[in-house]
Amino acid sequence: MPLLRLGKGFQDFDLVVCNNVGKPLDLGDLNRDLNYVIEKYNFPKIKFHALRHTHATLLLLLGENPKVVAERLRHSSISITMDTYSHVTPTMQQQAADKLDEAINLINTKQSL
Repeated sequence: MPLLRLGKGFQDFDLVVCNNVGKPLDLGDLNRDLNYVIEKYNFPKIKFHALRHTHATLLLLLGENPKVVAERLRHSSISITMDTYSHVTPTMQQQAADKLDEAINLINTKQSL
């Protein structure tokens, strides 16, 4: 990890992706490295920014709290996140309905004992 090796030589700009001394990456280098990984592992072609959307969509589909996703994306409000990723909400609505059904069945089971 560059921060541990460089100590005070590492400049922390609070970036998600940085070079080995903490400064912003050159966009050309970033795209070249991403394309290398895509080709090496035969992944579908994707632009770097699309990884952000994939990250958010997967978390929401897995049931992560939308507030947590909004914070990870550094959105100023949860409404921005939910407006952007509303295509995920039908699945989330079904998951919520399934959880409620499970809770009602659990209550009914306990009452019948």
